[in-house]
Parts: sequence; structure tokens; C-alpha cells
Amino acid sequence: MVMPSVKETNMVNFNKFFAFSKNYSLGSYFKNYLKLIFVWCPIVTILFAFGFSGFENFAQSFSTSMIIVSTTASSCFLGSRLIRYLFNYYRIRRGQKPKECGFFWGVLTSYPFLPPGLYLGFMLAGKFSAAIGYTWTAPIYNDYASGIIFGIMVSVLFTLFEVIRESKEAKQSAELKCRTLENEKLKAQISALTAQMNPHLLFNTLNTIVSTITTDPKSAEDMVVQLSELYRGILHAAKEDIHTLENELLLCKSYLEIERKRFGPRIAYQFNIEDKIDPKKIKIPVLLLQPLVENAVKHGLTPKRSGGNILIEVKRNGSSFVISIIDNGVGIDVKKPSDGTGTGLLNCKSRIKLKYGENSKFSFNRNERNETTVSISIPLKEAACD
Repeated sequence: MVMPSVKETNMVNFNKFFAFSKNYSLGSYFKNYLKLIFVWCPIVTILFAFGFSGFENFAQSFSTSMIIVSTTASSCFLGSRLIRYLFNYYRIRRGQKPKECGFFWGVLTSYPFLPPGLYLGFMLAGKFSAAIGYTWTAPIYNDYASGIIFGIMVSVLFTLFEVIRESKEAKQSAELKCRTLENEKLKAQISALTAQMNPHLLFNTLNTIVSTITTDPKSAEDMVVQLSELYRGILHAAKEDIHTLENELLLCKSYLEIERKRFGPRIAYQFNIEDKIDPKKIKIPVLLLQPLVENAVKHGLTPKRSGGNILIEVKRNGSSFVISIIDNGVGIDVKKPSDGTGTGLLNCKSRIKLKYGENSKFSFNRNERNETTVSISIPLKEAACD
């Protein structure tokens, strides 16, 4: 086995460090440096100039203070980064992984570069003043002491702002992660509900087709077509998150036609779409309404001996549109939904809130005629097709 030479080992370490430096977000460092020079330094300079000179000779004080502050900030920023690089280069040479240093560590390592930065800043400010004819008083010990104290105070202020910014970003990231997880949970719930509905609906429909195929072939044929349309929509739901309101209404119609064939005159339905609404130009989550319609049939109409009617209504309400599913079945206790309705309603409500936020509304109630109504209000601008 041939051992690598010292030169080869150093070359490997150098390559590792180069790769580390390349991936160490230098673009982010440069962006932060520009932010420091062109945002924070002018703010600090105004405070510095006003604090030491007031409004008298403000232009001269601002110019010289800007040189001092920018030079000091550059010294601290670049010095802190140099220490960070040397620290990780030493770790790499020892065979250890580079370590991402935190914000507070960066601020602390910048303090040793504050005095030399001030000295260089005062020197450059003096040369600038002499070049353009400003009167300049050479700095004394008190000027350096005041500058160091002021620099520490500014770094503390800067640290507070950065901590607040990072906490906001962390909160937004956590909220996004939570929304993503909730969305995935809802998708799993939809898949589970669909998996439960498929065999149940399929077997019932096939039994109805078998029982009517000899006595009413046309009716059986229509049920096969409607069943095909319904399952096409269910398969689409497994691939897409949203589709047009028109497609969702057609899916509901296919389902209702199947149930009407099964139960005969006990099941009636109608659609009422306001002229101001174009279902082709509105997109909603896939299978948003169908489970609600199924709830109305299963828990509202079929338990009622005489059956009933389902009205699916879409109306414009200001900057939103409202979809209402109304049935005159046995009625559901809005405080204690019957078995099987709670999951579907909660699922629908959660999907709407996740998709459209607080501007959307979901309501479930019974009116004075004992009709059960589920209403969904969605902002038009957020549901409009692109």
C-alpha cells in the first residue's frame, strides 16, 4: 500500500477546503456585506454624526463619519469571515467536517477587529478632510473609546434585528411545513375515503344494474355510463389537486344519477347556477363537493321513507362565490352529526382553509324549514382560472 505524500495530503485538504468554500454561500456573504454597507452604515452614520455634531456642520460630519463607519464595519465583517474560514480550514486539516458557525459567534469574533477598523477609519477620514479642505481634529483616546462603545451598541442593535428576522423566517418555515404536512394528511384522508367509497358504490350500482338490465335496459345502460364518469373523476382526483367547478358539478351529477336509478323517485336533485358565475372559469379542489352530496343522500334522504330533494346552488356574493348543498331529508343535528358525516365535513372545512385561507368560509346548519345546508364561500380572485 502506497502512503500519500505530505504534498498530496495538503493538496487533498486544499481541495476539500476549496469545495467547502465554494458551497459556503459566498453569494450570501456578499449580499450581507452590501446590505451592511448600503443600509446599516448610512443609518449608523446619521446617528453617529448627529450624536457627536448635531446639525452644525452636518454634511462634513456625515461624510467623515460615513468613512469611519464603513471602514470599521468592513474590518469587522471581513475579519469575522476570515476567522471563520481559518477555523474550518484547521478542522479540515485535522480530518473533521466544516462547522457552520452561528450568528452570535460571528458577532463576537468581529469585536477584535473593531479597534483597528476605527484606527484605519479615522486615518482615512483625516486624509479625506485634508484633501477637500475640511478642518479635522486628530482623534484622541476618548474618540476611540466612544467609537468602540458606539460600535458595540450598534452591533447589539443589529443582533436584535437579525434575531427578530431569523425568528420570523423560522416561524414562516414552520408554518409552511405544518401546512405541507396538513395537506399531505388531507390527501391521505381523501385517498382513504375514496378507497372506502369505491367498492361500496361499485357493488351497490352493479347490483342495481343487474336487477334492472332485463326490465329496463336503457336505465341500466345509463347507469353504466354514469358510473364510468364518476370513476373517471375519482381516478383524476388521485392525480390532480384541482379542477374546474364544471367538472366537479358533473361528478356530482353522475353520482346523483346513479343514486336516482337505485332509489327511484325517492331521490330528486336540481342545480341552480347563477348567470354571473361561469363554472368553466373557476377552479376548486377535486372531490370537494361530491363527499358533501354523498352525505346529503346517505344521511339526509335515504333514511327518510319518502326521500327528498337535493339542491346544489352556486351564487355570487360580492367578491366571493358561494356553493350551497341543501337537502330536505331527515335533518342532521349540527352539534352532533350522525356517524360518518363528521369526517367528511371536517375534511372539507380543512381543505378550504388550507387552500384559500381566512377569506374563505364554511358553514353547516339547518334552516327554519328543517333543511340541512352546507355552504362554502371562496374568493373569486383566488379561484379564477389563469
